[in-house]
Amino acid sequence: MGSHGGGTAEGQQEVLKKLGIDEGSMGCEIRSSMRTVDYGLVTEGIHCHLDANAAGAAGIVLLNRVKAHTSFPREIESGLIKLIAVGLGKAEGARSVHRIGPKGLQEILPRLAEKAIASAPIKAGIALIENANREICHVEPVEPDALFETEKKLLQKAKGLMPSLPFDQLDALIVEEFGKEISGAGLDPHISGRTDIRGIANPSTPFIHKIAALRMTEATNRNGMGTGMVDFIPQPTANKLDLHSMYMNAVSSTVLEKAFLPIVLANDQEVIRALVATCWQPELSAIRLAQIRSTLHLNEMLLTTPLLKEATEKGALDSQHVKSEKFEFDEMGNLLNRVN
Repeated sequence: MGSHGGGTAEGQQEVLKKLGIDEGSMGCEIRSSMRTVDYGLVTEGIHCHLDANAAGAAGIVLLNRVKAHTSFPREIESGLIKLIAVGLGKAEGARSVHRIGPKGLQEILPRLAEKAIASAPIKAGIALIENANREICHVEPVEPDALFETEKKLLQKAKGLMPSLPFDQLDALIVEEFGKEISGAGLDPHISGRTDIRGIANPSTPFIHKIAALRMTEATNRNGMGTGMVDFIPQPTANKLDLHSMYMNAVSSTVLEKAFLPIVLANDQEVIRALVATCWQPELSAIRLAQIRSTLHLNEMLLTTPLLKEATEKGALDSQHVKSEKFEFDEMGNLLNRVN
């Protein structure tokens, strides 16, 4: 998307490389540029821009996942339409969509896409849907004039396949990894229960009182977007944050909250102590605490006894894989217990 990688051509190539996409792996040239062509006015003060390399091609084939966005429910969220407006639109497209805040996603993004579809050499789209394990389970070719209606239909299908926590309320959540390839917000708001956009209500469930995030993924390339949606991170993670990439991402989206910094403590051990001490549950044996690998990986998790009991009663548990363990830390205070 236009604001990723610090909103620069070099930064976007680096993001792709971290995801395993480069000239060597793809067997072709990777062209990254912020240069655009201007297709004209779509509404007062806002022009439709399109990547100059793509605009000069004989044809454009769009390829993207259709999925829920990290903001608020709409008919069109994240997919081929957003790829046109904010992906092919580059930094100019991102600024155009976000300059009036969240409502730009609903009002401006579709207009930009409509103008680009009418003006650019877009020949076809290929829409993908993933299941809860992030495996592609549906592939659908789309004609340019059917992009909007097809995406609306596929979004509902994609939302029905999303992973979710089997709980409506947690006192505390430990997230081992967060990053842009897991969710554009670092942590999926549909799992964390925190959209945290001023003027937009958070999801009613799940409600998680306190959240600690321990590590950034390698692929996120130190862009720690999502820190503003958690309460604690350890110092080593804070030290690795690329604040420039985060802040450019936040400024381009005009949603600043996701780039805010939470409370920073020395190590995992101190973070988890604070997480437990501030979750407003005075009885240790009653704390509803879960530990997950990421908001994308929910097949396995570590649970305290109250949650284990609830999951068993709901039939959400494979009892063959239950084991008992206590928190363990190394001499540096790093958490040793990890979800597989």
